[in-house]
Amino acid sequence: MIELIRARGYVWAISYGISVQAAGGVSRAELHAMVDLTLQAWPPLPAADGTGPQDRPQNFTSG
Repeated sequence: MIELIRARGYVWAISYGISVQAAGGVSRAELHAMVDLTLQAWPPLPAADGTGPQDRPQNFTSG
């Protein structure tokens, strides 16, 4: 349960920080870069077939 609470706090803090940056006029490209960097710190996702971690795209916010 502690890990869930920590993860919730982490996501909240990042979301709040990005919101503040957006309100301050930071460009969309800069905000996307913040999200990409944040998601790099997140644990890897399991592969769809359950064999191990899957590769993540290099840029989560493009496309």
